Amino acid sequence: MAASRIRATSVATGSDCEAWPYLDEDVLRPSRSRKVCMTCHWFRHHAGAECIPVLTCQLHRGQVAQGEHLVRR
Repeated sequence: MAASRIRATSVATGSDCEAWPYLDEDVLRPSRSRKVCMTCHWFRHHAGAECIPVLTCQLHRGQVAQGEHLVRR
């Protein structure tokens, strides 16, 4: 049996990502297909203040506005 290898990654905690800026239209492009932020490997969501979800892109280190994760890539 092969030993599993765990690679250390720098995933931000919920409190770190709340300070990130929101991604603008230069980064997020409109999408009419199923290829949107929510299906991306780098998309994360965290429980922010008062349990409001914080949507983030770990690749671009920025927040995604509510609803934009469904229509942008």
